[in-house]
Amino acid sequence: MEFYGNEKKRLDFLLLSLVPSVMTWSESNTSVYEIEVTKAKKRKKQRQEQKWTLIQEIQMAHETNHRDE
Repeated sequence: MEFYGNEKKRLDFLLLSLVPSVMTWSESNTSVYEIEVTKAKKRKKQRQEQKWTLIQEIQMAHETNHRDE
């Protein structure tokens, strides 16, 4: 049981340095606000679009093969 108490103390001490004691709320100007898309996110989106296009092509080919039979 003492182990958990020591770990809790260590966690509390660590969180004191990571989490600020006071937080302030401010709203950003929505006209200036832009979502930055990183290169990795762009590549991920492109891959998803390519996968979806490929899936649609396979489905269409599958449907036409079944119609011809």
